[in-house]
Amino acid sequence: MSADVEEHEGESIFASVTDLMVGFLFIFLVLLVFFALDYRSATDALSKVTQNRASILQSVATRLQNDHQPVSVRVDPTQGVLRLPQDLLFAKGSADLTPQGRAALAEVAQALLVELQAAEHRHERVDAVLIEGHTDSDPLAPGGRYADNWDLSAARAIATYHALLTAQPELSALKSSAGGAQAASLFGVAGYGPERPAALGSSEEAKRLNRRIDIRLLMGTEISPTTG
Repeated sequence: MSADVEEHEGESIFASVTDLMVGFLFIFLVLLVFFALDYRSATDALSKVTQNRASILQSVATRLQNDHQPVSVRVDPTQGVLRLPQDLLFAKGSADLTPQGRAALAEVAQALLVELQAAEHRHERVDAVLIEGHTDSDPLAPGGRYADNWDLSAARAIATYHALLTAQPELSALKSSAGGAQAASLFGVAGYGPERPAALGSSEEAKRLNRRIDIRLLMGTEISPTTG
């Protein structure tokens, strides 16, 4: 085999390898662009969900402030919660709603119903409404009705749930958008005791802020594929 033939074959092999590498690089760039667009789509969708959730909660809070019996609540848009202080609802160490607390929850139930129904009509996906009980870190007196702060927080969450649905039975008809073919209940309860404080420290002010009921909205999103 002549040197010219060997050189030609070597050039052909080099050209083939080069074409193959260019092809791989092209595929890599296409995949990189696809994932970048998909990530952008997911980020935009999540941002929209966060805005929708904050808007629903703020609308509930505004209704409660404009009501003929204003109810003092706080909205934490980052956490997605409507925060009700314990002293609005319960006596210290108790899970029995006070008359004032029951009246306040009736107003909350009405505002929630209106805004959740409006969100449903706007096709905003509300996956769950969690009613969360929280306490401070002070231990309960031994021999009491509740074994510890976990029991107390769970009992308060359950009492709040029952009061809301008693005040507005239509809330029980709202279904989770995450239920699929079988519609699931929108509401759930949880008790966290002192384990998820809203304020750090052991001051009386921190303890007051930590004794609370949080109504948390969990929202879903449908991300459209970037290919069409």
